[in-house]
Amino acid sequence: MLGPQFQSLDHESMLQQSNITQLYLRGHRHTCCPTYFQLDPILLRSPNLQYLNISNEWACHMDDDFFDTLLETCPMLQTIICFQPTAVASRSMLFKGKKYHQGEGLREFEFYRHWGRQADTISRVITKHQHSLQRLVLDSRNSVWIADDDDDDVIKRRIRRIDACIEKIKAPRLVDLECIDVDVSEPILRQWLLNSTALELVALGGKQLTEHAFDALGNLPHLRHLHLIESYASPPPDTSLLPYLSLLNNLPSLSLECASLATDKTLPAIASLPNLRALEINQWKVSESGIIQFINGLKETSVVSRLKL
Repeated sequence: MLGPQFQSLDHESMLQQSNITQLYLRGHRHTCCPTYFQLDPILLRSPNLQYLNISNEWACHMDDDFFDTLLETCPMLQTIICFQPTAVASRSMLFKGKKYHQGEGLREFEFYRHWGRQADTISRVITKHQHSLQRLVLDSRNSVWIADDDDDDVIKRRIRRIDACIEKIKAPRLVDLECIDVDVSEPILRQWLLNSTALELVALGGKQLTEHAFDALGNLPHLRHLHLIESYASPPPDTSLLPYLSLLNNLPSLSLECASLATDKTLPAIASLPNLRALEINQWKVSESGIIQFINGLKETSVVSRLKL
């Protein structure tokens, strides 16, 4: 990542500054929601902006035109991080200003909370920049992006739309994918993995993993780290995936967080992966005897040099 090394500037300073490269904008729930008109002077005077982090109410007005105009106004922009978008702006609110030829395109795009409501917009942004995109985070954890009053048909349509959007995306330069607690079906996720052969780091959360997913992960030639969060084997039990762990024989680093794969029966097989150098396990369901046996096994046969429990 470019890194969150933000300049501390008040609003007046930002209006006078023309060489801002990194900008962090945070809304306040007790003030009026900022609009495009408040954002205009900052962005229109920031053609060198490379990193933009917009959160809370700042992120309330986002649609296709917002992203297009933003990238035309700030041609050097490489990273966009969005938190908690809740609404879409009308076209009449779009700011107008000098437009530049776009640079190399977005390298990093992170979208948190309620992103499922804007799956089409997010998909178009990703698709437009898929040849430059290197890092992608889609995370809806701890948020209810499906409203309580949505009926089953609405929910199903929304999930199908997300599937259809992601199915179209091919990102040949993507090296870091974090797809966490997002309602994407496993066949679509598998296809996405197969299309992104440059992936080095993959984080998957809330997923039912089958042998097909392991096969896709095992075929990523540059995969260096796999992070499984609240993921579990399908079909159960978790030992059903034991025959397929060998597909990860080239994996050097593995992290299991609340993942049901960490059990007495599966850990010895995981620890014996021939190229595994780093293993991290958080909130596992293993007996005391299983822990002792696991650690003893590491001493005797494993090449793991870094272990975090």
